Amino acid sequence: MKWREPWLLGLQHQPRFNPFQWQVLKSALVCSGIFAVLGVVTVLTRERSASDIALSLAICVGMGPAIALLTYIFYWLSPRKIDHGPNGIVIIKGESILLLPWQAIASYGFVTVEGEGALSLRDHAGVDHRVFLSDRINRTVIERTLREHTGLAPGLPR
Repeated sequence: MKWREPWLLGLQHQPRFNPFQWQVLKSALVCSGIFAVLGVVTVLTRERSASDIALSLAICVGMGPAIALLTYIFYWLSPRKIDHGPNGIVIIKGESILLLPWQAIASYGFVTVEGEGALSLRDHAGVDHRVFLSDRINRTVIERTLREHTGLAPGLPR
């Protein structure tokens, strides 16, 4: 049971692109700070004119937001990868990892969302985790793996 969510489906059903969210702004500040420190160290170790110093620091500080935005774009465009292990189901997107332990899965089922097949995993807190299935995925393998590890038959409570 290992697959990659169809890329376009994943993009359509994830949160909208927002480059001004707190994580991106924090990353931009951290990157700008690191580049500013590197710029100051460079300025202190070499003799330069005032205009060269100002230009170097402006470039260093300007690179932080650019790198943070580029990192966010790569994260936002990356597909989700679904795998399982001895402790549960692992969903990876970019560098974010979500582990759904086998014991936390209360129910599961195969659903259709806007005409596309998906696996819906509901935990004991009532949170519904949906991952889309490509046409090449064998649902019986997924069902067998889930039944083996959770002891549950497919079916979502209403």
